[in-house]
Amino acid sequence: MAMDGLHVHWCGEIVGRFCTSDVEAGWADDELVGKVQCCKCEPEDCCDRTDWPSRYDYRTAVALCRCCGAAAIRCGSRSSPYYCKSCGEILEHVNMEAGAILVPLGRHSIVNQISMSGGLPEGEMPAALEKLAAFLASPLHGLVDDWRDLRVEHYFDVVIGVSGEHVPLEDYLAAAASEQIDRDQLVDEMLSWIETRCFDLERKEREG
Repeated sequence: MAMDGLHVHWCGEIVGRFCTSDVEAGWADDELVGKVQCCKCEPEDCCDRTDWPSRYDYRTAVALCRCCGAAAIRCGSRSSPYYCKSCGEILEHVNMEAGAILVPLGRHSIVNQISMSGGLPEGEMPAALEKLAAFLASPLHGLVDDWRDLRVEHYFDVVIGVSGEHVPLEDYLAAAASEQIDRDQLVDEMLSWIETRCFDLERKEREG
């Protein structure tokens, strides 16, 4: 049975039945009141799977930033960003400086500046197709999810100090805000962790 109001689950995702207080806090629209947001580790039949408005591409209207894990962002569209504004600006600059997608900025290729529009010159199509294929096959989407989960685990264990499975979203965000975050340093740590994990995945693929 879904809890009333939004909560942060220990797995890193936000769950619960949307209430009017969530609308007042800016996490949802009136049309979502009574709808349920579930997490990846809950069985399909654990929630009341009511129909969501058609404008949502997936049944997640609010999520934690996949970098800092300390901010909640509105989402639900394939073009929604993965990160809060502060983290997103740094990571976008990182990708621009590298001339490559070191970290995906969202699930849709357009968010990551990969375009397959008909306006591309014919000679650029093969390179664009190759870039799109690499983006779709990349393990980076799963890795930024895993990094977000590590950040949530940190807040549960170190900052909040709770042993339960859920924390009300408002309480979680207030506790996370109490910790001073050096986002530049955090991004460096995230990139280093992702690089190590990619190396491990490549090694296992070679050995397997």
